[in-house]
Amino acid sequence: MKLWITCSTIIFSSLTLSACKEDLEYKISFEQGAIKGIVIPSEMKVDKPYYEKVVAAECRKGTLCILHFFYDIDRVSLPFSDEAMAKHSAVYNRNPHTGLDRLMLNCALGDFDPNKCFINE
Repeated sequence: MKLWITCSTIIFSSLTLSACKEDLEYKISFEQGAIKGIVIPSEMKVDKPYYEKVVAAECRKGTLCILHFFYDIDRVSLPFSDEAMAKHSAVYNRNPHTGLDRLMLNCALGDFDPNKCFINE
């Protein structure tokens, strides 16, 4: 059974989801410092605007933020298992000290610019 959480201000255990302007379905599977593992619905795995909305909901402006996105998996933890790596759909990195602000989708999921996507090997 998958539990999808609609993004709004929800406190569940020690997990707090940020408020956002519209409903988004995703699950935070782990959080370690600035790194979060997020499980998303399968149908959203190549939807760049969807990722951008989750980033806006989960990353406070001006802070270090690293989001790893996965689909078709119940949970993810560090280090990533082979199963998780096979379902790794996107990664977002923001580093305010270097100016890095980058969302990259998995090259294997679509016809993306090879300079703007990543390959799991």
